[in-house]
Amino acid sequence: LRSVAAMSDAKETGDTNAHQNPPKGSLRQRAKKFIASKAAATKLGKKIMNNFLGTNGEKIVVSLTKAASKIHGEKDAKTYQTDLYKIATKFKIMVDEKKLDFEGTKHAEEPLNTLGVQVLDALSSKKVGKTSIDRLHANIGRIRAIVLELMRAHLQVKNYKKLEGLFDVFGNHKFLVFVLNDADYKQEKGELFENLSIVLKDQMELLERQRAQSKPKICSSYLCGNARVEASGPFPGSRLCAMHHRKRYMGRLENPKIQLFVSEAASSPYFIQYLTSLPAEDLKLHSSILQGSKPTSLFNFLRAVRVYERIDRSLREQRAKVIMRKYMTKGSPSQACIEEKILAKVKSDLDRSGGKDRPKNFTRRQSIAYTAPPRELFQVVINQVSGRLRPIFKEFLKSDFYKNYAETIRLPPAEEKIADKQEKTREEKEAKEAKEAKDEKKA
Repeated sequence: LRSVAAMSDAKETGDTNAHQNPPKGSLRQRAKKFIASKAAATKLGKKIMNNFLGTNGEKIVVSLTKAASKIHGEKDAKTYQTDLYKIATKFKIMVDEKKLDFEGTKHAEEPLNTLGVQVLDALSSKKVGKTSIDRLHANIGRIRAIVLELMRAHLQVKNYKKLEGLFDVFGNHKFLVFVLNDADYKQEKGELFENLSIVLKDQMELLERQRAQSKPKICSSYLCGNARVEASGPFPGSRLCAMHHRKRYMGRLENPKIQLFVSEAASSPYFIQYLTSLPAEDLKLHSSILQGSKPTSLFNFLRAVRVYERIDRSLREQRAKVIMRKYMTKGSPSQACIEEKILAKVKSDLDRSGGKDRPKNFTRRQSIAYTAPPRELFQVVINQVSGRLRPIFKEFLKSDFYKNYAETIRLPPAEEKIADKQEKTREEKEAKEAKEAKDEKKA
């Protein structure tokens, strides 16, 4: 990675010499590599290589050696350390001699960056799952193939086998499991992360950005610190945690009410689609209950009344007259066919709200508010219309339309288990707080 970064910098700064391949290895170059390889096994050679690798690079080599000694023994671990220095020395010479340049190695840059982020993510996690370790092992195998192909023409057979051996040791699945998850390797894991996060600064910044973007959002319920439920299959996700989502929506699955499927934006489209898709034969079966009204007209009437109940007082009289004209007038295309006595009562209540006895010093705005019809003006009509729609609503609950809606609010099985745990934790917390309050009161 350090070599690739150096070659990338050379390209960006316009150092054209960094991209020119010199003639193939001469006797002088081979002698240079031979002497460097022998020197890498000595204390002085290691000291020189540590200066090249930097303080953090040296600590990384030491941590890897310590980890390897716990699995393979100190003797083999020292051999691996020597091989690391030897291969690093040869890499340095090939970079200095322009045998490895940016053009020849740029295809390795993206996989190496990805591996760097992946390694840092694994080292910084308390425990790494089997799937994540399998992916990391597979990615190391991908890098192994790229690096071995790059070095094939530049290394003798024995050194090529040493490079293969280093990948087999430090990229081994067993080695990854021990370093990442075994408590005996906690110190080596921490040291590797501490030093790699400095050496791989760009990859560390990328990892932090990725984590910030994927950080779970908190449940919108008051004082709840649990994470929101993420989307899964037909379930679109929720602004609530699993526990609060289940508490809020369980009733809609166990005992659904017609009012929710009229007034709520998320559920009403499923009900209106069902009503518009009803064949003529089904409508005939309910003709005695509908009494000439269209199911869609009854639905739209209930929706209009819900809007009326929520608007400002000053607009109620105007909206009430619109509802009367559209849904409660004979001959209207959207007529809800309200009984005459109920219709007369609504008209009477609306006329009575004219408020001729209002104070004279009221402004026009105050007068409108004072004379506004009551919010419950259409309550009797709502009861009658809801009663007419109820048999059809029961049929709706057996339809695919309702099943499709239920899938959007029913928690996935995994989230149901999480909800159970959250509920249990909440109950334990409340019991503990109650006990502490009781003890405090006694004291």
